[in-house]
Amino acid sequence: MKYTKGEWSVTINKVRYPKEEILSINVISNKETVCCISGKNQEQAKSNAKLIAAAPEMIELLNEIFETVNLSDHSMDLYKRTESLIKKAIK
Repeated sequence: MKYTKGEWSVTINKVRYPKEEILSINVISNKETVCCISGKNQEQAKSNAKLIAAAPEMIELLNEIFETVNLSDHSMDLYKRTESLIKKAIK
């Protein structure tokens, strides 16, 4: 997998401008910024950052489920969609 290894966490900083204050939200791994999210809608920015920070764990779990689940004929579409999503996320 090519994404940044390690636990991802969220840090929140307030940035003051002359007419407004916004949040600068960073997703951090091993003291390095993975991404920075900012915006006027603070709750949405926080939620987006938390979702991004959970992405490595989610893809690892999804991949583990994908590799261990016994699929029936009825779930082949689900299998193919899961495989496609995993490839999209890590390739």
